[in-house]
Amino acid sequence: MTNTAHPLNLAKQGPQGTQNAHGTLEYARPHGSNLVLRGWMVDAEGPFESIVVQPTLGPAYNAVRIERPDLGQAITTLPLCEYAGFHVDVPLEQVAGGAFVELVLQGLRGGEVRAQMRVGCRLLPDDFPTPPAHLSMRVSHTELDYLLQAGGMKTACDFQRAAARHGMPAPKRILDWGCGPARVTSHLQALFPGAEIVGTDLDHETVGWAAMNYPGIEFVGGNPEPPLPFDSSSFDLITGGSVFTHLTAEMQEAWLGELRRLLVPGGRALVSTLGSFAADMRSTDVSMCERLAAAGFDDQMHDATLDGVAPEGYYRGTWQTIDWTRGKWSESMTVLEVEEAGYENYQDLWVLGR
Repeated sequence: MTNTAHPLNLAKQGPQGTQNAHGTLEYARPHGSNLVLRGWMVDAEGPFESIVVQPTLGPAYNAVRIERPDLGQAITTLPLCEYAGFHVDVPLEQVAGGAFVELVLQGLRGGEVRAQMRVGCRLLPDDFPTPPAHLSMRVSHTELDYLLQAGGMKTACDFQRAAARHGMPAPKRILDWGCGPARVTSHLQALFPGAEIVGTDLDHETVGWAAMNYPGIEFVGGNPEPPLPFDSSSFDLITGGSVFTHLTAEMQEAWLGELRRLLVPGGRALVSTLGSFAADMRSTDVSMCERLAAAGFDDQMHDATLDGVAPEGYYRGTWQTIDWTRGKWSESMTVLEVEEAGYENYQDLWVLGR
């Protein structure tokens, strides 16, 4: 497939700019002279009339639309999602050398930008480690290595942008809390060169696999409850993607205290939650949405993903509004920013400070 160059002035970016779309980057691999990117992107009205892709450098491109019957079946809360797929080719010279390239995907209707999705990707070596299928399923509900890799790259870039906005462009020591088999951790090295990176997870099988396959990163088995085996004030930056999304309110409070203990003064924690954006886009659980609207928090759903790994009843499907979270978390940490759908264009991304 080919793209058509399309000059376009980018709309204002960032949490105060164009709203985030819902979607994901699913595939980012080289073919011939191009890096081929595939994924999907929608907003509350459904798919866009067109999608324009702007690399960090060089011209913008019109993405090629792809029909995706699987999305139409999977996303029943929005109209016409079977038309939400996209494909774009980025010349390899823009991503040479293993460095990340950032792309801004803008969804248009009536010639106007309605929403955006920022993605980051890089060329991976042929021998880039891929976890066994059961570990991949445990962390991302897929056995497809290209989905795991593309999602990990995008998520790592979501964290990197937030860190840079809040004075952490080059942290010295980073903890990836809830690292699993290093889906995101494995890309933090490229985004934060020179930083010492540590991963931890209560799932010791995933941590053990990661330790054998990423020798440049330290991996440490974690616990369901604090404390972690690190000294106080040990990290400049802590990342925690989709961890609070599985914790009760009591466990959230305990872990917020632990993250505060582990951060140096002035350190930052970047964590995500499932909020109203995600509920509006994807949830078909009417009773959960009603409880969320009424109370601002809901953890009644049991998540079976870590059955046999986490203690019985520990791992939840947790939803919380921005207002509830800001009010509750401010008791433990300084809430510096929340970006709705800033994590994987689905979950809300929080920047917390000590």
